[in-house]
Amino acid sequence: MVTLKNTIKIHPLTRSLLWAWAVLFNFCLLTAAVAEQMPPVTVLYPDVQPPYRGVLEQIVSGIVDETKNRANSYPVYDGFDVNDLRQRLVKQNGGVIIGLGRRGMEMVKVLRVDKPAVIGALMITPESTPNGFSGISLVPDPALLFARLRQLSPQVKRVHLILNPDTNAWLIGLAREAARNQGLELMVHEARDIRAAARLYRDVLDTTRGVADALWLPPDSEGLDERTVLPMVLQEAWERNVVVFSSSASHVKRGALFALYPDNYLMGRNLAFMAMNLAKGRNATLSPLQDLLIAVNLRTAEHLNLDARIQQQRGFDLTFP
Repeated sequence: MVTLKNTIKIHPLTRSLLWAWAVLFNFCLLTAAVAEQMPPVTVLYPDVQPPYRGVLEQIVSGIVDETKNRANSYPVYDGFDVNDLRQRLVKQNGGVIIGLGRRGMEMVKVLRVDKPAVIGALMITPESTPNGFSGISLVPDPALLFARLRQLSPQVKRVHLILNPDTNAWLIGLAREAARNQGLELMVHEARDIRAAARLYRDVLDTTRGVADALWLPPDSEGLDERTVLPMVLQEAWERNVVVFSSSASHVKRGALFALYPDNYLMGRNLAFMAMNLAKGRNATLSPLQDLLIAVNLRTAEHLNLDARIQQQRGFDLTFP
């Protein structure tokens, strides 16, 4: 007896398409399952005008992407209905809250709901962070600042920092450790008011020794008046060939060698990551900002004879002039 067997021949291209569709289908199922495991995230941010609004929108975009669209954002404005949001959050199963900016942080405290909270997009220290909150401060990580300093100006031996120790103890501690790791001598000069800071900037620049010294302009504006003190500092540093670095791109535009400033989108993603860890029972933590971009002043680099060194580096996000 002869048995006839029906065979179906599949074209190789069709087989490849079927395989691709199967992979895509499984990926979608996995993505949906992961999204279901993520706690809902409530984001509170101040309702402000541009350009700060754009900064906050970039941070929120990072949060939304990291949470796979499980985040709901609320601009906080005068007359914001706190009670309505509180009732919705109380009914919500699980979840975590992210407060951006000073107003966002204050709104999280006013809500008084039993949910993990993360704060960001403002200068915070352990002393100013509410108990039980996690957060990412706008204070740039000194380890990353000093590593960039070493790359761009390896002749530097000493870093001078002028600030108020009463409000910056945390930053000083981080900076001392970072300086040791980079083989730098950190010279902290204490100034408890604007007048003392202005005097210290002059005194420090009078004792600097060219490219062996660097001046770090601290992340807060306390003691560094941008209309009077900053122009004097940049002019004196230029004349003495002293490296000045900062965490403000505007300082680079005016003559500082480089600055590390926030990558708002990545900051948002890390705030969301921190929030989800907190929702899983991790301990509250406060971190300096590590999501940073770099701005470099090419004219200043040339003046300091660092232009060859600068040209070897890649990946600058902003260059001036």
